[in-house]
Formats: sequence, structure tokens, C-alpha cells
Amino acid sequence: MPQKVSDSPMMRQYREIKEIYPDAFLFFRVGDFYEMFYDDAVKGSQLLELTLTSRSKSADEQIPMCGVPHHAIDKYLSELTEMGYKAALCDQVEDPKSSTGPTVKREVTQVVTPGTYISDQDLTNNNYLSAILIGVPEIGLAYADLSTGELKYTKFSNLNAAIYEVLGLNSREIVTINSNSSRIKKALANRKLTISETSFKPEKKDVSKDALNLLLSYIKNTQMRSLSNLNDPKYYEPEEFLSIDYASKQNLELTRSLREGKKYGSLFWALDKTSTTMGSRLLRNWIERPLLDSSEIQKRQGYVGALLKEYVLRSDLKEELKKVYDLEHLSSKIAFGNINAREMTMLKKALQEIPKIKASLNDSSEQVLKDYSDSLESLSDIAELIERSIKEDAPIVITEGDIICDGYDAQLDKYRDSLTGGRNWIAQMEAHEKERTGISKLKVGYNRVFGYYIEVSRVNQGKVPDNYQRKQTLANAERYITPELKEHENLILSARDNSAKLEYEIFNQIRDQIKNRLPEVQKLAAQIAKLDVLNTFSEDAEKNHYVKPVINQKREIQLVESRHPVVELSDSMVDFVPNDVLMPEDNEITIITGPNMSGKSTYMRQLGLIVIMAQIGSFVPADKAELPLFDQIFTRIGASDNLLTGESTFMVEMKEANRALQESTSNSLILMDEIGRGTATYDGMAIAIAIIKYLSENVHAKTLFSTHYHELTQLSAQMRNLNNKHVGAVLKKGKLIFIHKMMDGPSDRSYGVHVAQLAGLPKQVVKDAFHYLREFEKTSTISPTNHFSQENLFYQDNIDDNDLLPLKELAQKIQAVDLNNLTPIEAMNVIADLQKEVNQIDDE
Repeated sequence: MPQKVSDSPMMRQYREIKEIYPDAFLFFRVGDFYEMFYDDAVKGSQLLELTLTSRSKSADEQIPMCGVPHHAIDKYLSELTEMGYKAALCDQVEDPKSSTGPTVKREVTQVVTPGTYISDQDLTNNNYLSAILIGVPEIGLAYADLSTGELKYTKFSNLNAAIYEVLGLNSREIVTINSNSSRIKKALANRKLTISETSFKPEKKDVSKDALNLLLSYIKNTQMRSLSNLNDPKYYEPEEFLSIDYASKQNLELTRSLREGKKYGSLFWALDKTSTTMGSRLLRNWIERPLLDSSEIQKRQGYVGALLKEYVLRSDLKEELKKVYDLEHLSSKIAFGNINAREMTMLKKALQEIPKIKASLNDSSEQVLKDYSDSLESLSDIAELIERSIKEDAPIVITEGDIICDGYDAQLDKYRDSLTGGRNWIAQMEAHEKERTGISKLKVGYNRVFGYYIEVSRVNQGKVPDNYQRKQTLANAERYITPELKEHENLILSARDNSAKLEYEIFNQIRDQIKNRLPEVQKLAAQIAKLDVLNTFSEDAEKNHYVKPVINQKREIQLVESRHPVVELSDSMVDFVPNDVLMPEDNEITIITGPNMSGKSTYMRQLGLIVIMAQIGSFVPADKAELPLFDQIFTRIGASDNLLTGESTFMVEMKEANRALQESTSNSLILMDEIGRGTATYDGMAIAIAIIKYLSENVHAKTLFSTHYHELTQLSAQMRNLNNKHVGAVLKKGKLIFIHKMMDGPSDRSYGVHVAQLAGLPKQVVKDAFHYLREFEKTSTISPTNHFSQENLFYQDNIDDNDLLPLKELAQKIQAVDLNNLTPIEAMNVIADLQKEVNQIDDE
């Protein structure tokens, strides 16, 4: 009768473990494979493109099954977590040979999730796991990167602020308690994030510490190993950094371009000449979190200025830093116990560069660089330990031996002597047997399945001695064993197994020794990363002709001949046109007009990026730079909608504008581009005027406001803190030519039809457009030359038809006047009468 596979001890064991981890793919270790069964196998085979088969096809119940080799598991874990799934690794925790139960003992040894997966592929990006805890009235937030050890926590006054922080971090996964999950899911609006719920019970004393403990609890429960790689938790106030909301980070293209969603075309791309992955990660972090502490900014500027004077030192440092492997990542692998011998050698080589870096800095004539050298700990004793113990060419697998240096351990040397002696005996035996049998091609070999053997080809079978015992038959040869060879096989294999086992134990002891020193390694890693970024800033400053920005207390912007740091480096830009950004203290709002494609958005982004560069300690692209310290940057640049939430371009625009109006202060920077264009002309203009009025009267932030509504330029007559600028353009023989230069005053027109002409629209379309434009300009009641105010355009009461009767009657009288038959005196009398009627209408 066929066996019921589902009732086998192993499948019962599988189902029991799967019940504990229902939300994860269960990878069940069977020999050299991780297997998936049932629904996991069906879905996993589709997601990972694996062959779906079944367990025990002869049984009456076939169980779907698919699997992956254990040595290739990382590839599949990476793919699953990238898609937002979790995986539980169930390993054999006892030797199958010594198992006494119905099946080998298995346990889940790690749960891999999107926020906890440590990749060896993309080390320049952090992989943050965040925890959000909704308290009353505050919201707790904590986040960690297991690959670097970063661990921080804080609190916010509202959930939206915490969500913006998580989005800004590009967190892959959010942990929360069950009762909070629905609010968080709603706030995230279907963004691609994994939300993990737990039954953690907060103490409700400090919501930020509760969030931290929730995060640590989740990490401990999923990783099931030491968390010694995590740095001491650091509390931070969001107000410590220049605040840039998620939308503004996207609009300014800080770390990714809007069009491609990649590094190329971003500020990060323009600045990142770092030599180490640690430095690249830190630079990204600095760009996303500019400083508010002017003394710390100036300290960074001091290092950049000192390095700028030392060309040879900069060059030497760059080459030395290139040889420093990722100390943060290696520290995490040591803490998690999954570092291999080659990576241990990488750690050694990285530490061996530190004395050279210290010497280079110490040779400088700049005291700040000498002091930096003194602050670096070489940790040469760790490098020397690895040098003495780990072989330079050690294999990746650490359980099969040949990783520990000769002379490091006496017992290991004895095993190796025995192994060497045994191998020598094998070589001597082969030579002796060739001579004794006359079989010149006889060989003594070994494989893991059959052990040692004597191989004789079929043509020499007649020469095989009587004491050879047949062991294996091949297509063209036979393999034999002798009692003497069997005896030495046992001795050799015993020595080899003991040697490999001892090497593994020694390797773990060395790893644990270094594990105790991880805080020192991590501190050194942070110092090297910082040095790398500062050296990069000095390289950028020299190569791109950047200047040191002065931080003032006057709320005054003085950028002379400033450039866009990204656009000027792009392949498409032949000759970038610099521009001044001059906003004295009393100039809070600048209205910018000019044609499309002339560079208005570039000019606005340019200011935003220069502010960020200044507040991370970098020099900036300008001939002269003086800036106040900004606390927040808000942008409304570019047209985009949010299909996931069903929000139109105009709704997105209004929400971003709302954040700027509600949250900005007088120390903020606001960049608004074409507010109101997503709706009807009068609606859009009304909203734009109201926003400018609110900014002028209530916020007082430095604001650049780009618009095609020329009527807005007349607001400068009413608002003392507002002025007008326009981007120059000229018409030559009917063709529009951009000069990309910012000039005082408003633009004379939008040149929209001319831009359409440049885009290559059919000639008839352009011709008709010019015709309609002239007609509109004749009949329009709103133009830059009309008297203009918010009141008379947008705040009139509804007009009743009866109120218009006097005007209609007056118009009829004017039309009835026969000018050809009036004398000059009669004409003057008619005009006097009409004036009286007009005055009477005004009085009414």
C-alpha cells in the first residue's frame, strides 16, 4: 500500500515549523538543498523561476516541492526580499549520523526580511529597518542598518512627520505593533514597503525608547544571533538637521534623478568621488541630512580647506583609501558569525593601510590634519593576529580546512604532519605498485564518496594482483582497494577530519577575539569614511572651481556667478551660463518670469542644491558665496501625479504647497515653480496670488516663485519684500534664442508659441497659434499693462444684471452720437453730459 508522505516524520516536522512562520517562505534543509513544500513551493517556483516537482511520486498524496542548493541560498534570499517577501531558514542542528530520533533535528536559525537582509552586492546604499510606535500624543521612531551597525531613535509630534522620515530613509520594512498597523498602512498610501506586525507591549513611559525596544526585539527574534555589531543607540532630534521633506528630496534630485530614478543626474552623483563604500554611504547620508550647527559646518570646511592646499597628500590619501575595504560591513559579518577567511584577509589588508594614512596626514603642514592623524587608532594588533593565523589564499568555505597558517597551532601542525605523511605514503605506494604489477598507468586516487582506490584500465585487467579487491566499476577501468590502503585511508581521513574540525574551531576563536574589539573597528570605520568624504570635497572643490561659502546671520543670500552643480557636469551641457542669486535681507520673495526652457527651474534647483552643499560642509559652485543657515527646504517643482492614491498633478501640487505654507519658518527656503497651472487660469492665478500674499505677510521665508502669470509681477508695487527677476531671451528674425541669464524686472512676455515653434510643431499650427495669441491679447481684460490688484480681480461680489442697466444705457447713448454732424462746441457739451452720467453711476 502506498505511503502517505504527509504523515512521514519529516513532513510532520515541516508542518509544525511552518505553522510558527506562516508569513515567510520556509526553506527546509534536506541534505545539500533547501526545500520548499506545498504552497511555498508553488509560489516560490513562480517567483524564483524554479522547477516545480513533487515529493514521492509513487505515494497517494503528492506534495508540491522545489529547492535550491544550500551554497546558492543568498541569491534567492536577495530576490525574495527585493520583492518584499520574508524567508525562514530551517537548518539541521544535529549531525544526521548521530541522530537518534525519527528524523534529524531541525530549527529555524534566521528569518530574513527586506529590512534585515545583508547584501554583499550593493554596499553603497543603506538598508534601513524602521519601527514606528503610535503613542499619545507623540510618535516614536527607531531605525537600524544591520549591514553597518547604525542604530538611532527619535520621536515626532505627528504620524505624517514620522512617515516622511521613513520615506526619506528609503526604509525597506517598517515594524509596528498590531494595533498601529492599519493607521500606518493608510498613511503610507500603498507605497512599496513591507509592514511587519508584532505583539510587542510598550512600557508607555517614553515613546521613542519604546520604538527602539520594539525594533531591537524584532531584530533579535528574526536574526537569532548576537547583535554586537549594532552601535550604541543614539537619540537624535529631527531639528538637528536641515529638514527636507520626501517630495522636496525627489524634486531636488538629491540621490536619484527624477526621470531615470538612478544615481546619475543627482547631486550624489555629482559629488561622489569617494574611494570607499563607507565614504559613499556617509556622503549620501550627509546629503539627505545637512547640518544646522554652523560650528560643525565650519569644522568640515576647515578640513576641506586644509586638504585643498595639499595636492600630493590628497592624491596619496585617495590611493590609500582605495585599499580600505568596507570595515562597517566586515564588522557586521563578524558579529553575525558569517565572515569567511577571505573576508578576514580583507579586514587585515584594510587595517594595514591605516598606518600609511596616519603617516600621510601627519606629514601635512596643516595642524587640523595632524590632529586627525592622532585620532586614528591603527588596530595593528588585529591585523597582526590575522596575518599570523589566516592563510592569504584561504578558500571561502571555512569548514573544509586549509585556512589556518602553519605554526599557529601545535595540535593542528601534528594533524597536518600525519596528513602529509599519509599522502607521501600514498605516492610511494603508487610508485611501488606500478613497479610490482608492471602497469605503468596505474594510479591511486581519492573521491569523497568511495575514499582512496587503485584504478586500473580494462586493457591491464590481466595484470591485477590477487590481493586487489574490486570496489567500483567504470566504463573503461576498474577501481580496487587493498587492506593496507584501507588502513592508511582511515589514518589519513581521520587526520584530515580532525584537522578541518580544529581549523574551524580556531577560526571561530580568532573571529570571537576580533568580535570583542568591534566598537574600536566601528569607530575607525566612521573616521575613515569621514576622511574619505572630506578628501572628496576638496577634490571636487579644486576640479570644479568651488568656493568656501560664508554662513551669515543676516538672512542674506549672495551667490555671485553661481552654477548648477549637476547640470554643469552633465554630458549634454557644453557651456553652462552662471547666474547671480542676490537676495538682501529685506528681499524675501522673488518672482521669476521668462519663457519655458529658459532655465527658471534650473535656477531654483541651483539655489536649493547650493544651500545643501553649504550645510554639509562642501564648497559650492560660485565665484562668491554667502548664505544664511536654513532650517527647512520646501519645493514645488515639476509636474507629477500620484497614480497609487488617485491624486492628480494639481492635487499633488496643492499638497506640497500646503506643507510649505503650514510648516515653514522665516529661516526656511521655499522654491515654487508654476503654482496654479494645473487648473483654470483664473483659479490658478487666484491661488498663486493668495499664496504669495500669505508668504509675504505670515511666513517671511526666502522664496523663489517661478510663474507664467505675468500679472503676478505687479505685486511688487504692493509688497515691499517682493521683487521681480526674469530669464533673458531675445527674438532674432522671429526665432527665440535663450540667453539663460537672470535679469532684473519682469519678462515682457512668455514666448510660449515661440517655444512650441522650437519644438518643431507644424508650421500651420504655429501660424494659427500666433494668430489666436494676437486675438487674445486684443480682447483680454487682464494684461501686465492693466491696473491690477487682488481685490478688483478676485474679491468682487456677484454682479446682478440690473446693476449693469445704467452701463448698457450709457453705451447706447455713446453709440447714438453722430460725430460727423457735431460742431466742436457741441461735441464738448456731449462729452460733458456723458461725464456727469458716469459720475452718477459711480456714486450709486
